[in-house]
Amino acid sequence: MEKLRDQLPKGVTIAIPIDNSTFIENMIHDVSFDLVYGALLAILIIMFFLHDWRATLISAPPCRSRVIATSPLSRPWASPST
Repeated sequence: MEKLRDQLPKGVTIAIPIDNSTFIENMIHDVSFDLVYGALLAILIIMFFLHDWRATLISAPPCRSRVIATSPLSRPWASPST
């Protein structure tokens, strides 16, 4: 912004009326936390049904690809960017 202010003609000012960057950063943090929390809960549920740590460790890593594959199907009416 400072570089642009030096290049502007006299009498022209730059103002930021709304700054949504903090809101977006907080939302990204919340989504990241929810993804990690959901992954841990999914691993615990797999462990609950399989009753074996070794089988859980083998079947848990593909959960990421399952979530990515099914997320577009969960909200078909949503826009592709969300």
